[in-house]
Amino acid sequence: YEVIVTLDPTKRVLYPDLSVTVEIVAERRPNTLAVPLLAVVMRDPEGLLATTSRERHKQKGDKAPAVLEGVFVLADGVARFKPVRSGIVGDQFVEIRRGLAAGERVIAGPYHLLRTLEAGMEVETDSLAVLDTMPDSTSRP
Repeated sequence: YEVIVTLDPTKRVLYPDLSVTVEIVAERRPNTLAVPLLAVVMRDPEGLLATTSRERHKQKGDKAPAVLEGVFVLADGVARFKPVRSGIVGDQFVEIRRGLAAGERVIAGPYHLLRTLEAGMEVETDSLAVLDTMPDSTSRP
């Protein structure tokens, strides 16, 4: 984005063509539930990968189900898919408006590990991060 910035007068010397890094906050929503961006995945309603789901339904002659946005929560060492409705998306966190409760343990990790995770799979917590969700008072998204 091109942005025009007006600076307050200063005694420091400012040189032309210097660059600057800024953070632009488009919206804040206090006391919201937020999860890492890396925790949000796309799956079918049962928490299966779209390719797995398509193959299963193709064998039955059914139409493949829609793909949903969701997160995996850890329950008794097993990944459980929970469809969610997201809100504000930041550079590191996503606001969760519906589908997840504070205190649930969300699975997050590198894309190469989460891309193959499906509901019902056992999870080794040393390869993925498991985070306890809680309302965020700092409005990260």
